[in-house]
Amino acid sequence: MASDGSIFCLFGSNVSYSLSPTIHNAGFQHYGLPYSYSLFDTPDLTGKQVQDDHNNVGEFLARNEFGGASVTVPHKLAIIPFLDEITPAAKAIGAVNTIVVDKHDDATKALDQQPEQSTTIIRTTSSSSSSGSDRGDDRRNNRKLLGDNTDWTGITNCILQNIPTTTTTNSSSNDNARKQEPAVVIKAGLVIGAGGAGRAAVYALAQLRTGVIFIYNRTRQKAEELKAEFDHVVRESRIVVVDSLDVTAWPWPTTTGADGGQLQQREVTVVIGNVPGDALSAHHVPGSLFANATGGGVLIEMAYKPDVTPLMQAAAASSSSSRSSAWQVVRGTDVLLEQGYKQFELWTGLPAPRDVMKAALQQEVVRRERAAS
Repeated sequence: MASDGSIFCLFGSNVSYSLSPTIHNAGFQHYGLPYSYSLFDTPDLTGKQVQDDHNNVGEFLARNEFGGASVTVPHKLAIIPFLDEITPAAKAIGAVNTIVVDKHDDATKALDQQPEQSTTIIRTTSSSSSSGSDRGDDRRNNRKLLGDNTDWTGITNCILQNIPTTTTTNSSSNDNARKQEPAVVIKAGLVIGAGGAGRAAVYALAQLRTGVIFIYNRTRQKAEELKAEFDHVVRESRIVVVDSLDVTAWPWPTTTGADGGQLQQREVTVVIGNVPGDALSAHHVPGSLFANATGGGVLIEMAYKPDVTPLMQAAAASSSSSRSSAWQVVRGTDVLLEQGYKQFELWTGLPAPRDVMKAALQQEVVRRERAAS
């Protein structure tokens, strides 16, 4: 029989391809934890019989053995009525990708300690589709289900780990020792795609205090809607919707130079692609997108296929033409790992064994490639 808090899962639809079980089970095994992570595959969270070996979602969440979950499309919004509270990040992004079971306020403290967030946890309200019976409230045993979003932290960490940095010298008041600390200044970033992943990307750039966040989407109206939603959330960044990927055609804000003249810094140092790999053709990606970044930058390509996307080709071409403008490319699997590390720590309270979890993912990817060949 499973012990309390020992069952974890991924809520999603058609998720047999997911690498999340590989990642998290490797972490559990590393610590010798009697936990298991599996797939909860269902097209509809409100269905009474969502899977052969599960009852309805509310009853499953109320089981003592339930320890937490990941949530992916199409359930990141639909899961919210089943939860008791969500974090400010999840509310701002409009999606939950992580469920944490709070028994003794430990999970609340962990959620509160996330950087750049208000520590206020937001209570959810029950919808008509999630009555007390469906939610299993009578079986919760004083446990709370907390909804969070670690997608943005995965993106943020990937940016910080790869973007070129300068250093600032800080003095210690105790012994006058001086130390070097990285100072990341992102003057402009670009988010391609205005869907769910795009929302997390905008939030991540905002938390990094990016000067200008440009949004490009095939349908401009959807990009405008995303901008409108985030304009009241973002305080230190300006959001601008653009109609192409040509940075020279964008409405760049002007600043005043040392000599009093007006300057326009037409330089993007972070590009986050959130569209399918075949959504952009080579002629959609002008060389100016990457070539103008004299100090280089970071491209986060969320698309898994093809192996080399048009965005990656353009970034590589810019890097090869000028050593001073080398671009670091981060793939979707790297973001998956980073957000997975955060989930693991929220669930267990233990440091994620990064090397172990990463190695497990890489081995599984190789195994699948060999099986498909």
